[in-house]
Amino acid sequence: MKATVTQPRIVAFEVTRGCLYHCLHCRAEASPKSVSEELTPDKCKQILQGLAHYRKCIVILTGDEPMEKGG
Repeated sequence: MKATVTQPRIVAFEVTRGCLYHCLHCRAEASPKSVSEELTPDKCKQILQGLAHYRKCIVILTGDEPMEKGG
């Protein structure tokens, strides 16, 4: 039996764990120093380019403060 891969409808891409804030409602253990083990900007672009092949797929940029991601 061949496995089939279904097209995702929604993808939540956690861009970074780095954040300058310490919001009480946040589930993450964020800090400005937690970016050392993250994906590189080039790897993030590669993932997003791969997702671009899907039509009608919603990509949500999430993660503590996604616009703080360098690069």
